[in-house]
Amino acid sequence: MRRQLLLALREPNLTERVLLLAAAMQKLSPENWRGMLAAFAEEKQRHGRPHNDVRLLLAQRAGEVVGVDAVRHFLGGDDPEATRAALTGWAIKNPAAALAWLGNE
Repeated sequence: MRRQLLLALREPNLTERVLLLAAAMQKLSPENWRGMLAAFAEEKQRHGRPHNDVRLLLAQRAGEVVGVDAVRHFLGGDDPEATRAALTGWAIKNPAAALAWLGNE
């Protein structure tokens, strides 16, 4: 999945890029989401492109699929935008759990 995401990030054709990104996001799972995040760090290090818009979409999707673990990951990384996106994704899929967690934090 990491390789598929890197290919999508490097695709120059916008339409193809969006299609590849959507396919990668659909395959995000509790097992591969951290590797997909690592692809963003690799892309930024190699080519200087942070892809913040796509990174935030991935954070939201991680929140949808992984829930609190994704929120805690971004919270621990001092990344308020990604934390917000992950929390939004989690709240979309499981609003009661997300609200309960917020109430305890």
